[in-house]
Amino acid sequence: MRNGATERHVSGTTHGKPGRPVLRALAEQLRKREVSAEELLRQSLQIIRERDRELHAFLHVAEALALAQARSVDERRAADETLPLLAGIPYAVKDIICTAGLPTTAASRILD
Repeated sequence: MRNGATERHVSGTTHGKPGRPVLRALAEQLRKREVSAEELLRQSLQIIRERDRELHAFLHVAEALALAQARSVDERRAADETLPLLAGIPYAVKDIICTAGLPTTAASRILD
């Protein structure tokens, strides 16, 4: 965490829709530098580690790539570069979408 701060929970509001954080709230926290993209990513990765043992929702987690991208967003934000609204917000890509340099299996052994 930055400046010796202890870990904090970062989230958007739900507006009556459980489980659907408002992306704009997270984007605003990033824009105001209340949280870094790396902090937000690390929280997401921790949730995946804790919950995916039971859910089995992720076939592949590109942790190193995601960390590099989060750090890049943080560096660009620190340089006052104008970034897209959702820059720095972690997301998952369904395993039926081809992604350069990452495995795409559609959960089928035939495509392994």
